[in-house]
Amino acid sequence: FTSVSPSRVFDTRPVQSGIRSVSKAKVGGGYQLAVKVTDLPGVVPASGVGAVSLNVTVTEPDGAGFVTVYPCGTQPNASSLNYVAGQTIPNAVIAPVSAQGEVCFYSQSPTHILADVNGWFASGASFTSVSPSRVFDTRPSTAGIRSVSKAKVGGGYQLAVKVTDLPGV
Repeated sequence: FTSVSPSRVFDTRPVQSGIRSVSKAKVGGGYQLAVKVTDLPGVVPASGVGAVSLNVTVTEPDGAGFVTVYPCGTQPNASSLNYVAGQTIPNAVIAPVSAQGEVCFYSQSPTHILADVNGWFASGASFTSVSPSRVFDTRPSTAGIRSVSKAKVGGGYQLAVKVTDLPGV
């Protein structure tokens, strides 16, 4: 892992900027944002990058929802950040990078998104990145790789989940 001083990669708000120029519009609905996260001068090299460490922030969402951050291609069934209407909330995300050096951002509800990079992992390093995958979900009508009890966690109830030997991951 190579850490870097945090640098704003992009910001979708109209008067904000970053290293990469992006559309100044909320991400959501059918619109997914693809951002090149390699070849960031003095921050992330142009090649040899397997994944990036990002701080992803959502602000001014129109409704409740989630953001999925993933290497561009097939969108996985996973959330990287959850939010409610009007909330500003960040989350740390380690995102694999596509062969073109891009990471995609999908938002369930329209929202502004900004991302700061704070490091990167070299391809073939001891860290192995995978596309995001839902390991488990305690909600009654949803599933993941591991089956778990469909009950809320807390109030004395403890949930133990095996996170090694995940099929396909």
